[in-house]
Amino acid sequence: MKQYRILMVGCGVISTEWLDALKERKDCKIAAMVDINLAQAQQRKQEYGLDCELYSDFDTALKEVKPDIVIDLAYPGAHCDITLKSLAAGSNVFGEKPMCMNREEGAALLEAAKHTDRVFNVMQNRRYLP
Repeated sequence: MKQYRILMVGCGVISTEWLDALKERKDCKIAAMVDINLAQAQQRKQEYGLDCELYSDFDTALKEVKPDIVIDLAYPGAHCDITLKSLAAGSNVFGEKPMCMNREEGAALLEAAKHTDRVFNVMQNRRYLP
């Protein structure tokens, strides 16, 4: 069975939801985690007993890890940049809402996903919560 290499970007509160779900999957491995606060990434790594690399710089992580999937849990203003770079690098992207900050970014993201033939998915599981 193929094991997908995952780069998780952002290790804040929502990352625990993703890590809880991913630990149940045999076809996924957290290859690396990125957070501008490296101590936060270290905390998640220890909490979940992960064997993965830690980075504070997304560009470096993307280049070195070469993930199959990027899980974008960063702050909303960073979503467009992270997704465009990930798709261009050949990674599929799963992210949290909002997918972008405006209509122009949204159009660029959809065009990039179409052009690269990669999957781009935005989670909406809690869209009705305040």
